[in-house]
Amino acid sequence: MRTIELGVTITDAAIDEKQTTIFCTPVARDPRCPDCGRDGKYRDTVVRPLTDLSVASYSLVLQVAVPRYRCTTIECGRAVFNQAWPCWPPHAHRRRAVVPVMCCAG
Repeated sequence: MRTIELGVTITDAAIDEKQTTIFCTPVARDPRCPDCGRDGKYRDTVVRPLTDLSVASYSLVLQVAVPRYRCTTIECGRAVFNQAWPCWPPHAHRRRAVVPVMCCAG
């Protein structure tokens, strides 16, 4: 599996004595509201850290820039939503399969 299969592209990386940090953005934007299914309007971007399990006491962190949208459908009850990511749950902070993905990225 490559990063493209996660739906992200690597934009930068940093290494320090405690961890490797990989900065990512979505390959494609999906502005569909999860409640009404209509396209929302881009609002801003938030950075979500996704930490992998440590390997040899060394952490891998994905810093994913997640677009947020505003639903403009008056009948919809949702005001703001994040782009959905099929590879992990909406509030996930840990992903077990990142290291094999990153090692195969190219």
